[in-house]
Amino acid sequence: MTIDVPISTATQQKNYGFVIDNRKCIGCHACTVACKSEHDVPIGVNRTWVKQIKKGEYPHTQR
Repeated sequence: MTIDVPISTATQQKNYGFVIDNRKCIGCHACTVACKSEHDVPIGVNRTWVKQIKKGEYPHTQR
């Protein structure tokens, strides 16, 4: 079986992502640190981020 792939598709840059189970996330940002380490991202440069959503009303708020 062969598959024809258009040239424009074959030369496009790949985008990667990952999914985190928010029920198990404790907000330590180890995922961000691991990604930076694995891909040799320089200090001060951020290619990823963790979106933080605040909920509740002051003074009973949480992320």
